Parts: sequence; structure tokens; C-alpha cells
Amino acid sequence: MLLRRLQIQLLGLLVAATLAAATTVGNITTVTKIPKCALRCLVEELPASTCPSTTLDKHCICKNHDLRRAVYDCLTLKCSVRDNFAAINITATACGVEPVSTVDISIEFYATFTTLTVIFISARMATKIAGISTWWWDDTTIVIVFISFIYGVRYFVNMALIKASILFGLLRVFPNKNFRRVLWGTQIFNLFFTLAMLGAWFGQCQPMSFYWLGWDGEHEGSCVDKKAVALAHAGIHLSLDVWILVLPINQIAALNLEKKKKVGAVLMFGVGIFLTIVCALRINALVDGTRPRSISTRGFWTALWSNIENSVGIMVACMPAMRILFTQLIIPKIRESMGERRHSVAPSTAHSKAGTTSTCNTRPNTYSHHSRGRSLQQVLNISDIELIGERQDERERDVELGDMGDLGLGVPGKKESPATVVAQERPL
Repeated sequence: MLLRRLQIQLLGLLVAATLAAATTVGNITTVTKIPKCALRCLVEELPASTCPSTTLDKHCICKNHDLRRAVYDCLTLKCSVRDNFAAINITATACGVEPVSTVDISIEFYATFTTLTVIFISARMATKIAGISTWWWDDTTIVIVFISFIYGVRYFVNMALIKASILFGLLRVFPNKNFRRVLWGTQIFNLFFTLAMLGAWFGQCQPMSFYWLGWDGEHEGSCVDKKAVALAHAGIHLSLDVWILVLPINQIAALNLEKKKKVGAVLMFGVGIFLTIVCALRINALVDGTRPRSISTRGFWTALWSNIENSVGIMVACMPAMRILFTQLIIPKIRESMGERRHSVAPSTAHSKAGTTSTCNTRPNTYSHHSRGRSLQQVLNISDIELIGERQDERERDVELGDMGDLGLGVPGKKESPATVVAQERPL
């Protein structure tokens, strides 16, 4: 009898509170939609709380976090998903809980990173238009990534293409045969890993429609543990990021470069650390997203960090192009313009130096070059050059060093006997 009276009192409280909220929002029909299952959960958990069960205190019920957690657990175990959602919405409105909005955060982050992505892609395309670099597979893959990023293609497909673009870029710069085998092996692993993830994604629910219909528990079907699949992909994905980050740094460390130039080369290829950091932050958000929280925000941070990682990946892949655009096009143009101004201001000084050769747009001609009717500057394109150390036995020509000149790091020397250094353009 007491339980029945308590149910009536509780129902009256919820109705009164909901009426007040409904009057405010103009949606009085919500009063009739209070799930009975939710009412039973509140009745069961209220006596065990610190709130009085005889004189219902709305303020105590709304502010008691332990009671709310207990009721939430009861809703999860005993009520349908639809009843769960309805109860949370109604009680939140009755208690005056403001809905969590992520719109402002989304707009700020997406606008910022999308703008940066467009800038870096544009810089890469500018190097092609200006003839500083030729088009190759790394450019094709990164353009596909950019298009799929705009249209919201699956996260792991985009990240696989970003890795492929970075690896293709390394294949253009580093010509050592053994190292290239490692790069191609990494490409193959990346390809099969992506295909495996595609298979897992398409086959994780039976029937496939259960993937988007199974949320309410009212449809027949089954799925593997989606969180386990996502975390497995994230772990392997992070490991592959670290591997790709270490590969070029290991090669640069073995080169006979000046310390300053070696540090510059490591920093150039080490920008991939930002991609690794963002990937780790996404994993943290993914793990945190598995814990109970507001349904409206669950998974938001995972999705946000996924998009940020896509943007950072594109920027990392385009970083060499951005640097070359400045060092070989923009900065030389600025210096040339400043030189013309100085010439107009001090003609006598300019006339005295007329016999000297300007070097702002050229590099020291330290290469021997096969006669192809083109200047050295036309051959030294970004990522299209190999420095080949010719051994005394021409039948065993081997790739010794990669071209660091395209990164503005100078030409690495060799401590052994002098070798003929050849600037050779990779056929595309």
C-alpha cells in the first residue's frame, strides 16, 4: 500500500515538474510520455538514497548524483533503449538540466583545421603548377584523401591513404635499395591492414542493416564487439604511425651531414610526431567514449579527434611541399624584389657588382650532370632527385645517399674515397 502511494506521489511530482517544463517549452504532450519502466526504477532506488521517500523533494532528487547514477543503471538494465532515452530527456527537462551543445566547438575546430588543410593542399598544388615538382603517386593519394575528407569517407580509409602518400614521398627521396624494400613492405602491410579493416567493418553485423538499426534493441541481428574492433584498429594504427615516423629519421641519422643540417632534416621528417600525438589523443577519447555519459555527447570527441587527425595527416604529408614552396619560390622572389629595390636606390653600387653572379635562386653546382640540355636547377626538383654514389665496379652500382638538397639541407658528403655524384631524375 505504501509503495502504491509512493508511486502516485512520485508520478505527481514528475507530472508537475514536467508540466512546468512543458509550459516553458510549449510541448505539453511530453507529460503523457513518461515511461512506466523509468518510474519503477526511481521508486526502487529512492529508499536507498539520502533523499526522503515520504516527502518527495524535487531539489534533492535532481541534485543527488548517486541516485541519478543508480536510476541510470536501472534504466540500462531493465528498460528498453527508447524508454531510456525518453526518461533521460523528460527528467533532464524537469530538473532544469541544460542540454549539452557541441555545435560551437564543432564549428571552431572544423573551420580551423579545414582552412589549414586547404592551405597545405594548395601549397602542394602550387609546387606542381610552378614546375618545382612533378606529379607522382604521393600526390594522387593525398588528393584522394582531401576529397574523401571533404565528403566524410570512413576514417580508417583516409588514414591508410595518408600513410600511403607519406610512404610514396619517402620512396621519392630515399633511393637506398634496402630501405626502399622496407618502405614497399610497409606499403603492402598498410594495404592489407586496410582491407582487413574494411572486411571487419562490412562484416561486423549480421544482417548488415543491423549496424544502423540495432541501436533500439527492437530488431533481430547480432554484431561483434564494435569497441574492440575500433580499439584494435587504433592500436595497430598508432604503432604504424610510430614506425613510419622512425623510418626516415633512422636513415638521416646514418648520413654524414653537419650537425645543424642533420637536425634540420630530422625536424623536417619529424613533423609526423604531431600525427602520432593526435592519434594517441583520439585513442584516449575512444576509450573514454566507452564509459557511460550523456548520450547526446557520447562519441563526439572521438569523431572530433578523428577529423582533426585527418587534417593533421594531410598537413604532415604536405609539409615538405610547403617548405619547398617558401625556400625555392616565395623567398627567392622576395629577395629578388628586394634586390631590384636596392638596385634602383643605389645604382652605383649595383653597377660595381654587375659582374657578380646572383645566387639567391640557384644552388652550388656540386653535381656532375649528364648532358640532357637542361640546367642543374631544372633537374633539382623537390623529391625527384637521387644522389647515386658510383662505385669503382660499375656493374654493382648502388644507391648510397638520398637527395637532401631539395629540403634545403645541402648535399651530404662522404668520408670514403671521392665518388662521382650524379643528379638523376626519377622516371615517373
